[in-house]
Amino acid sequence: MRRIIPIALLISAPASAQNMTPPASWTVDGLLVTEGEITNCPYTEIGEVVATVHTNTAFSKNPKPEKVAKEIAEKARGMKPDAIVNVDISGPHSTMVWGRAVTGKGRAIKFQSECPSPQVGRSRPA
Repeated sequence: MRRIIPIALLISAPASAQNMTPPASWTVDGLLVTEGEITNCPYTEIGEVVATVHTNTAFSKNPKPEKVAKEIAEKARGMKPDAIVNVDISGPHSTMVWGRAVTGKGRAIKFQSECPSPQVGRSRPA
């Protein structure tokens, strides 16, 4: 049994370390776009935002998450959100045409009161 315990600890260590990494966040023209959520300011969700970035050919590099975040921010501009939270970027996916696509979706939010420095934390489990 003693030999199994250290191996089990080694196997579980990367998973617990993975939960310690902060969620990715980007600022696009002053708009916060994050995989996490705002933990220090109350907010109201105003809608879902979905954006897809395509490659030109099957041989093109996959779009970077920063490019997908920028597309999400552009799609959300009409809602006039204060931030986009719980962003999930998935892909690449093969398309019917020659290229590939990376899709991102998140929730547009409005702060219920002024929030001068929003703090980002892990998303709540679904």
